[in-house]
Order: sequence, then structure tokens, then C-alpha cells
Amino acid sequence: MNKTDLTAIQQELAITLPAAYRNLIEQRAAEIQDAGCFEEHLSPLFINSERVIQCNEMQREKDAGTEYVFPLWWETYFLIGTNGGGDYYCLRLDNEPGVWMIGADCGDVATLIVPTLDQFVDQLLADHVTEVQRQADLDRSRLGFQLENAAHRRAAAGKSDAKNSDEWFDEHRVRSLFRIIDRLPHKVSPRKLRLYGIACCKLIPALKEGAHCTAAIELAERMTLGEASEDARVAMEALLRVEVERTVKMSNPLRWRPTAVHGLFQSDEDYLRDTPIYPRDPSLAKVYFATSYALHGSPNGSDLEANLLREVLGNPFMPVDFEPHWRTDQVRALAENMFESQDFTKMPALAEALAAAGCDDSRILSHCQRESGHVRGCWVVDLILEKEPDPSRRELPWDFRCHHPRIDAKALKARLEQFGTLGSPPRSLDSFPAAFEEPSNRGADPALQLFADWLEENSDPNWADYIRIRSVLDERPPGDDYIDLFERQFECAAGMQTKLLDLDNLYFSGYQFAQDAWWGSETDHFQRGLPSDILAVSPGQDAGPPEQLIARLQSMVQKTPLRGVDFQEYFADSMLQILNSLAGRELNGIAFQNQLRSGMTSPAIPALASLSHAPRIERLRIQGGIKSDNDALNLAAAPLNHLRRLDMQYGAINCSKDAADQLMTSTWFSQLGQLYCGIGEDCAETAAQHLSQMPQLHSLGLSRPPRQTLIALSNAEEFQSLSRLYLHGADLTGEACQAMCTLKAPKLIDLWLSKCVAKAADLRALLTSPLFDHLRAVTFAGPRLNERSLHLLAQSNCASQLRILRLHCGDSRCIGTFKSLGSTVLADDAFPSLTTLTISHPFSKKAKHDTAVLLRRLNAPNLRHLTLEDCEFDDECAAAIGENPSFANLTRLSLSQVYAPDSPVSPKRIETMIRSNNLKNVVELKLRQIALGDEVKMFADETVLPRLKSAAIGGSKSSNEAAAFVKSARPIVYVN
Repeated sequence: MNKTDLTAIQQELAITLPAAYRNLIEQRAAEIQDAGCFEEHLSPLFINSERVIQCNEMQREKDAGTEYVFPLWWETYFLIGTNGGGDYYCLRLDNEPGVWMIGADCGDVATLIVPTLDQFVDQLLADHVTEVQRQADLDRSRLGFQLENAAHRRAAAGKSDAKNSDEWFDEHRVRSLFRIIDRLPHKVSPRKLRLYGIACCKLIPALKEGAHCTAAIELAERMTLGEASEDARVAMEALLRVEVERTVKMSNPLRWRPTAVHGLFQSDEDYLRDTPIYPRDPSLAKVYFATSYALHGSPNGSDLEANLLREVLGNPFMPVDFEPHWRTDQVRALAENMFESQDFTKMPALAEALAAAGCDDSRILSHCQRESGHVRGCWVVDLILEKEPDPSRRELPWDFRCHHPRIDAKALKARLEQFGTLGSPPRSLDSFPAAFEEPSNRGADPALQLFADWLEENSDPNWADYIRIRSVLDERPPGDDYIDLFERQFECAAGMQTKLLDLDNLYFSGYQFAQDAWWGSETDHFQRGLPSDILAVSPGQDAGPPEQLIARLQSMVQKTPLRGVDFQEYFADSMLQILNSLAGRELNGIAFQNQLRSGMTSPAIPALASLSHAPRIERLRIQGGIKSDNDALNLAAAPLNHLRRLDMQYGAINCSKDAADQLMTSTWFSQLGQLYCGIGEDCAETAAQHLSQMPQLHSLGLSRPPRQTLIALSNAEEFQSLSRLYLHGADLTGEACQAMCTLKAPKLIDLWLSKCVAKAADLRALLTSPLFDHLRAVTFAGPRLNERSLHLLAQSNCASQLRILRLHCGDSRCIGTFKSLGSTVLADDAFPSLTTLTISHPFSKKAKHDTAVLLRRLNAPNLRHLTLEDCEFDDECAAAIGENPSFANLTRLSLSQVYAPDSPVSPKRIETMIRSNNLKNVVELKLRQIALGDEVKMFADETVLPRLKSAAIGGSKSSNEAAAFVKSARPIVYVN
């Protein structure tokens, strides 16, 4: 580029170039051109005038990313290069010094990168020289690594771990190497990973220029030497966290610099207990991730980082046995010198000294003969200096942490650890109060009840009540108090602390404390009010050996209240070994996937039949169901004497009639209290007969039941205990409907229909049948009710006592069935005992949107829970909720306008409703797509909804400042 090019740029862009840019081109053009590092299309400094003009003009266009975030940016800035990620380096046209960054992904405020343009260019040139040297070193070291890897392969040939060893040396992506490490029966030590992380961080260009980074690396190195205090670690981690948050929106490689260094400061204790059951990619093991993004713009890494990991760990699947007599004075002195100085030029001399001492291990000698690629943490130097203990002897407890706003974390953890049973004498009911022998308390765990009392005494009555409620719901058949307890669990759940217990990523998305679908398994991981279920393997990770899992499960049952494990598709071949272990005998809930094709046998199911003991398993979930006669026969033979709940999620009992007979007449199956499954065509009729003969079956879910099953129910015996029935995907037309109408279930109080097919006549017959005589909870999610069918429900014998009514009316396009709500029987005192009302997508295309009329006329003085989804909620609706006495006892309110293009309700009317006396008892509030704007600030006032435990305000169109204000004043209110 020359003066002519500069003139062309000025003319084309109609600007006066900054003086710094003109001086740079006029004085250093040849130097920049000769460097050979600015020729790429996405270069940080454009050296072609056409590229400069093209870039500036392109980003001026109306739909360009930079113009969108920085309108009229060209009046202030001149683009000189790019980071390749949507952002651009630029100079100010007013000649204010510095190189700045603007663009689509770096925030909406220009960022100063360096003080002067010359410094910017000097750093780019220096980074290029460093990169050229690094590549040269890498090329020289490749041959050495190849020779060393070959030695490792020869040593592993024919050994039991040869496959893992081969993969360890074949893999070029460091991300995959970490997945291979997960197969180890032990965890890599924090010291080793920190040393590896330090070596990775030192690869990042201009690391020393990052805020705190130089001091951080020095402190991290002192940590590996045991010379750093915990206070220093915590302080540095906090400083780096601030830097990470400051740069998180930047898209250039510099954002990854503080992220990488920050990962070095995870505490050793946190790392060691962070992954045993459900890995969360602990920070210390993910430093490579940020390093790779900084170096390559991807998470996979390169040969360089992969070789560094092998440099530090050697072959973790087949460690070298180092003979003591190889540690001569000369060998030790050379190793100590290199460890202290971090100068590894004497590695060939170390190879000679080791050979002279009698060392003939080709892996050690080939490693030392490699001239480059060595760092502190080198596995041979560590072996010589005995820096690392035998990792297989390190105890890896599965642990948990407590966080509570009022109760001391140590005290809370100590109380929870009392639920561990291994190594402790069994609890005896003799030690518990006689009150637990009362009929209302039978079946509840006395230890849980005492823990609930302790919680209440220590200022958490909410969790205490949740435990009491869930104990009853989870351990007893639904009784007269079922509806009240079911609703109260939601009210308690609203106040549960989602991070009360840090249980290493309990399931996928935190805790599910309550849900409408009693037949689902989503709340299983919080059974009886305490954490219950955990995943055995993190998604995307390797399972590891069964011995490793057994050791971790033993720690889990010794030290935590957890007793349930979801094995997913893993450990099927080892299930017998795991369940026969001391820890396996303590599990009360297991789940696994049967992924085999129909007619094949899952190895996990025969394992249950081969158990040498009667396990404590109370809950069993087989995702995929049973798919063969062998599955059914093996399951029938299993000693599942304590089993009370069986779920066949996404599956069915698919076997012959004879095999189904043996399964469903087995002692344990006939004693089930809760069953969810599909039914295969071959055993459709016999299954119906057996279901009716199960004396304790109180909750039944049938997924896509064959018509033969439903028809056979009409000839079946009376269901003695059935209280809850869920039908999904059932054909309720004709003869099948008549069969359901004659179903003998006098104790049925909860009916849930989902995606079932029924014609108008069928629905009319069903609603007027004895099936509806005693119901207290009804959910229609297909067939969908309309005005006429709702009227029939109001005429049924259950109408006056109905407590829960859920109407999910929308089809696949969210178009409903009602032409009006205000003219329905809901507005005519049809259901005076209602305590929960849910209406979802009610209106048809040509409906009269009169939700407000319904809300004005509704007479339900006991109503506690109200959910309105896409009911055209407007100002009149808000006024009705604030004024109608029927809403004076609301504890939960959920309003959603998901599919409304514009919110039909004004912020002021919502505020008036929220501040009304009717909502003084609300503990949980959900507003979605209700445009509150900055009126959301009212939630910062604790006199607004004074009993509120939780609020989620989504799509409110509130400013970030307003959301932050509310969060700061009242953290229980989440504004998005």
C-alpha cells in the first residue's frame, strides 16, 4: 500500500484518514508487507486498499452487524482490520489515539484495545514471530513424540488396557483426550491438571498483558508447590471472575485469556468431588477449552495441547514402575535442577544418567531423548522426584455441599449425612416417638419427620412442610386429603431454594419440586422432600469401569440422602455386579434404558432376576419397556419384594400372553401401587384382567393402550384401590368408550386424558358415566372440551365436589374449541368447590374473546391456583382478578400470552391488580409476555405481594436497569 492507495481510500470513503494510519503506511509499509502475516482476508490489519474500502463500505450497509449495533459508526471510526468473529479494529477519525474495537458481538460500547496504532502493529508482529517459532518447535518435537508414543504402544501391546492406551496416543484433539481420561478408575490429581493448565495458558499470545494474569500464573505455580494460602487462592479467583465477566461479551481471542487463567483456581477439594456421579466439566479440567478458543477459535485443541497433556500424564492407563535404584544422586540432581529452573535442555543428559543407572524402560528413555515439548509436571521428572502419590489409592468421595440463607451449612450437612446407612447401625422405630404409630403417620419415614421438625426449629418451616407433604404423597395412596396436599406441595415448592443443596448437577436442570403430571418421573429426584435420584454418567462422557461407580455409590449412600440412580444406557452388562455390591443393596430407586430391538433381551433385566438378595428397590423405571418374552420372564423372577412403582417410559409390556401372565401374576408385580406402561397387542386382553386384580394399585398410567385392553376392562373385576388414572393416546370411540364408561373404579378421584380420540357422542357418554361420579380432579388435554361438553361435566355427579379442573383446549396450532368463555357454565356456579383452575388456548378462530366476563362472574370462593394461558388477558381481566372476591384466596397465579403479538393488557392495570387486596396471599406468580415495562419495579417493594416466595416475569419488555433493580432488592423475583 502506498500514498496513491491512501488517496483512493479517502476518496472512496469520503473521509480524512487518521494521521496515525497515514504515518504507519508511509513509514512501515515495507516492514508490514515483508512480515507475511497480514495477507489473509480476515486479517487484524488490512494491507490492501481494496480490502479496506470493501470492509468499510460493507459494514456501512443498513443490515450490517456493525451498523446495527453502532448506528452511523463511520462518522467516528475507520475500520483497519478484523478479529474474524464479527468485530473490527478501528481508529477514531478525530485522531484521538488508540486502536478500538466495534462490531456485532463485542457489546454496544467501543472498547480500547491498545493506546497507539504502532503498539498494535508491534504486538501483531511479535505474536507472528512467536507463532513461527512455536510452529518450528512443534515440528521438531513431532518426531520425538512419535518415537515416545511408539514405545508406549509396544509396552501396552497384548495388555488388558491396550485399547485405551492406543486411543490415548492416537487422539489429536485434547477435548477427546479428556473424555478418554474419564475411563480411568481414579481422577487425575489437581496438581497435574493445574500444571497442564499453566502450560496451556503460557501458549496464549500476550498473556502477560491481561489484567492480573502474570500474578495469577505465579500464584498457580506456587499452588502446585504447596506454597500458596487458601486466602490467596480465593482472592485471586474473585479478581479473575470480575475480569471474566467484563470480557464475556467480547468475541475476540482476548476474552478467553482471563477465562483460561480463571480455571486454574478451582479448589482442589471442589475438583476432586466435582465429577464422580455426574461430571460438570470442572474448571480445572476445562482450562484447555478456553486456551483452545484463544489459540484456534474452536474447543477441540491441536496436537500441541494434546502432546502437552501426554507430557504431563504419560500413559495414565499403564503407568511406569520406576525402580528405586534408578534414582542415583546424578539422576535426582538433574531432575531437581530442571524442575526448579523449568529449563529442560538437560533432558538428553538425564537419559544418559538413567541408562547408566540401569534403566532400560524404553518409554522413559525415549521421553528423555525428546529435546523439546517438556514442561514442569513432566511425568518422568515427577516419577524421579516422587511428586505424585499412587492415584489409584486416592479416595474419591461423592459429596455434596449445602447453601442456606439461615441455617449453618455445616450443621445442615451433618443432619443430611445422618441418612447414610452403610457402616451405621440400622435405625429402629423404638427410638422414635409413639406419634409415628398414629394412622395418619403410618408409612412416613420417622427420620424424615424428625428432620422436618429440626428444619422448622431452625427457621425453615417451608422445607419442613414440603417434606411432610411429599412424604405423604410419595408413600401413601391418595386419600381424602389428596387434593389439599397436592396443591400445598406447589405452594411449598415456590419457596424452595433451588441451590439449597449443591449435588453435582442433580439431573439436568436443577430441581423439580412439583408438577401437575403426577404420573411423570420428573419429580422423582426429590422424593419425600429430599434429593433422591442422580445420573450415573454425565451426558457426553464415558461411563468408566463399574468398580469406579461402585466405589462412588458406596460413598454416596454413606454420606448423602441419595438412594436413586439412573444408569441410562450404561452399565447394562455390569448391573448384577453393581446391585450386588454393598452400596447397590441400599438403592431404593433405579432406572435404565432398554435400547435393544423388539424380541431381544436387555442384559440389565436378567441381572435383576439373578440378584442374590431382595433389594430395597421401591421404584424401577425401564425406559423403552420390555421387548421380549425373556425380558418379561426374567423380570417376573426378580426378587423385587419392596417394589411399589414401575414406569416403562417410552415403552410397553411387549411380550406374549403367557409371558405377560407370569410377569403380572408375580408376587411383586401384583403388589405395585403405581404403574405406568404401554400394553402390547399380543397381551392386550390379559393385561386388563391382571390390572384389575392388583389390590394395591392406586395410580395407573396407560400409554397408547390397544382397544382390546380398554374393551377388556369392561369385563374386568373391580379396581379395589384405583384412585388416579392417566390415559395417553387412547382411542375412546365406540366400543372402547362404552368399556371405559363401565370401568369399575369406585375410588377414582383423579382422571387425566391426554391426546385421546373421542367423538362428540363418545365424549357425551363418557361425561355422563359413573366414571365421573367421585372425581375430584379432571384434566382434559385431548379430547378437548367445548361449551357443550363442559356443560355435561357440570351436570355430572362430581361437579359440586370437583376441586381441580384443567382444560387444555389448543390443537397443534394452539387453536381452541370455545367460542366464548363468559357464556359457559364456568360462569354459572357450576363448580363451586374449585381450588385449581387451568385454562389453556381456549378460543376458536371466530371466538368472542370474553375471558373478562368469566373472571367477573366466576364464583369459586375456595380457588387457590389459577392458570390462564393465551386467554386474551386484557385490562378488564386484570380488573376482574383484582375485584372479584373469588380470587381473594389465590396462592398461585400464572398468566401467559405466548402467542399474542402484542400484550393486550396495560402495565398500569397489571400493577393495580398486583397491588390489590385479592392477591395478598399469593406465594407464586408467573407472568409471561405481559408487557410491564419499567412498572416491574413495583416488585422491589416487599409490601407488594407480601407472602410471595417466587416470581418469574418473562417477556416483560422491562429495561435491564429495572430488572437489575428488582433482583437486587428482591432476589426471589426473576425478571427476564
